[in-house]
Amino acid sequence: EINDYFIKLGSNIDRTFQLTELLKDDFSLKIKKNRISISYPNIIRKIIWKISTNQEMEIYGEKNTFGQYETGTRFYLHAQNHADVFVWLSNKQVSSYDSGDPLPDRYNVVGEIELSNLEMAQLVSKIMGKELKYRIIPSESARKGYDKRYALDGSKLRNMGWTPPVPFMDGLERIIKWTLDNPW
Repeated sequence: EINDYFIKLGSNIDRTFQLTELLKDDFSLKIKKNRISISYPNIIRKIIWKISTNQEMEIYGEKNTFGQYETGTRFYLHAQNHADVFVWLSNKQVSSYDSGDPLPDRYNVVGEIELSNLEMAQLVSKIMGKELKYRIIPSESARKGYDKRYALDGSKLRNMGWTPPVPFMDGLERIIKWTLDNPW
C-alpha cells in the first residue's frame, strides 16, 4: 500500500513538473532539462575507510536455519554507468506527459552483479590487500523494517539494448584506487 502511494505521488509530481522518472536501486532520480539530481549513499567508501584504518566493520545479518549468517544484498552501480544510461536514454523515444501519454516511462537502472554486504567488504579488502575485521550484528538493530535485499529488475533497459560501459570489477578497482589516492 505504501509503495503504491509513493508511485502515485511520484506520478503526480512528474505530471505537474513534467519530469521523466528513472528508478535505481531504492533511490529515485529525476531529470529535467539536463539537470540531474542523484542521492546515493557511499557504502564502498565507508568499507574502504574501515579497512584502511584497521577498524572493525559492523555488517547486518541473520542466522539462517542451518546456523549460518546471511547478510543483506544489493546491486552496485558505477557512477559512469549511471551517467551513461541517462545519455543513452536521451537518444531514445520515451513516453512523457508532454506527448500525451498517461504515464511516463520508468526504468530500473541496476548494477550487473548482486553481492551480499559481507561479500562486498571481503572483495574490497582483497583488492586492497588488507585484512577485513568485521562482526555480524542483527539486522533489526539497523532500523525497523530493514530490507535484506535491495534489487530491482533491470531487464527493460537490457532488452532495449543498454549495457553498462564499465565492467563491475574494473569500476570497483578504480574506485578503491581513487579513494586511497585521495584521502578524506
